[in-house]
Amino acid sequence: MSRRSDFSILNDPHAVYLDHAASSLTPDSVLSAMEEYYHQYRSNVHRGVYPWSAKATIAYEDARDKVAGFIGANASEIAFTQGATASLNLAVQCYFEHKLKSSQTILISPLEHHSNMIPWQQVALKKGAKLEYIPMTKQWDIDWDALDNLINREDVAVIAMTHASNVFGLTYDIKRLCRYGIAVCVDGTQMVSHEAVDVKDLGCAFYAFSAHKMYGPTGVGALYVDEDYHANLKPCFTGGGMVDVVTYHEASFQKGMRALEAGTPNIASAIGFAKACDYIHMIGYEQIKQIETDTFQYFLEKVDPLGLITYAPSKHPVYSFTYPSVHSHDVATILGDQGVMVRAGHHCCMPLLENLGVSALTRASFGVYNSRSDVDCFVAAIQKVDEVMGL
Repeated sequence: MSRRSDFSILNDPHAVYLDHAASSLTPDSVLSAMEEYYHQYRSNVHRGVYPWSAKATIAYEDARDKVAGFIGANASEIAFTQGATASLNLAVQCYFEHKLKSSQTILISPLEHHSNMIPWQQVALKKGAKLEYIPMTKQWDIDWDALDNLINREDVAVIAMTHASNVFGLTYDIKRLCRYGIAVCVDGTQMVSHEAVDVKDLGCAFYAFSAHKMYGPTGVGALYVDEDYHANLKPCFTGGGMVDVVTYHEASFQKGMRALEAGTPNIASAIGFAKACDYIHMIGYEQIKQIETDTFQYFLEKVDPLGLITYAPSKHPVYSFTYPSVHSHDVATILGDQGVMVRAGHHCCMPLLENLGVSALTRASFGVYNSRSDVDCFVAAIQKVDEVMGL
């Protein structure tokens, strides 16, 4: 059932990769598409009239079409970026930094990744605006009644929310958030490899995601901006590619999302990004869910007797935990010595972990390349913690 054979990096039968939420592995089909660019038509895009450049331009713009379609957007609503962090910073700097008023409030959730928290902190300080946090229940769902009251009494400019938590594995009702009629900026990084996303159906204004968490390469991501917001976009990086007319004294810029793409893009990675979309569609989300659910439910059954202290394992295959009396980094090191690769630390969610009363968590997370045998290896490895630590 697992898609392990799609990934040559997993040819080592002893390699157990359980760090999907940090960065997924990349299947051979994606690598091949990127290598084809480098081996057969390596050149720049948009300016050259020779065949290699024409082919590269077509491949690059086809990639934009495919990535846009992957989330139900139009190609004109997508900008390629360095990743979700860059996308979220772009949303803040190219739109909200010049639209936000000191009388307005930014609402974000208290469980955001730093990349969807710090940019809002910075722009609030710069503009003198208020930053408040979306009220949550004890189960870390949105407290909708409290949020209703908060929005009714505040001049809220934007709501920033993750689509799926990288710590809890919880997913959030973005569509309901969008019904408030306020611009919603979504970090979709943890969602797109697991479930289908349609930004038009959600109704969000901004949606950010990275290729490297959905079986694509590192160093490339996308920012979706609904076309209704394009008139107020202003570039924050300038240079080649995004200009209209340049004289010795001034410059004008292209309209819409193209004004956000200055300089030579990461062409090979954009091509790989599109191929990762193909890979997910080739498997299909229904099959992806079957694979991940089978593995994750088996995992939950097997770890239940182990006495781990868990933090809201839920819809998505993410399991954050502490091992009694052992630091999370030590747990991850011991597992790594057994060939089981997991993540340990604050997971770029320091305020959330402080709220939980812990300094670090160990996290196992799953993709389509995982199977029950990986779970068995995890259980065998974690049973060595007491032995190694002398407990």
